[in-house]
Amino acid sequence: MFFSISSAGFPFAISKIVSEYNALGYKIYRSNKKNGKYKLISTVKENNYTDTKLKYGKTYYYKLTSYNAISSQTSNIVYKKVVPSKVDNLKVLSVGEKNIKISWNKVNASGYEIYRSTNNKKWSKVKTINKNSTLSFNNIKLKTNKTYYYKVRSFVKVGGKKVYGKFSNVIS
Repeated sequence: MFFSISSAGFPFAISKIVSEYNALGYKIYRSNKKNGKYKLISTVKENNYTDTKLKYGKTYYYKLTSYNAISSQTSNIVYKKVVPSKVDNLKVLSVGEKNIKISWNKVNASGYEIYRSTNNKKWSKVKTINKNSTLSFNNIKLKTNKTYYYKVRSFVKVGGKKVYGKFSNVIS
């Protein structure tokens, strides 16, 4: 039996459960360690489940047992770290003589970090935004006739530390 965990953000959705025989249902187990003790968190009849009792920065391990009237079958172990969602829809809002304004869609996060490059290889952080409601950045005092590349990542603060999501797509 195989399954996958979708969503890079929160919550996790266990989906695409494929069993090699006609299962009546599935028992879903979770652990904080691959070889740790697995706790039964739910029994479902559908081939999907959403796990909402998670904490950012933690890695969770899952295994499933499918069952029917005659026997049961245990899955492979799948794990996922809880991180904020990837920033999407990064775009250039306006270009001035010495400024570029970019924007992105809101994700469930504490804030965002904006990175800039002039060669799409070496990146520098140019701004940290500590409010998830701020969804744009105006980069000023730029040089004319130069190409600038941008990417953004979200973060959440957990115990005074930042847990980062994946970087957005790069725009120029």
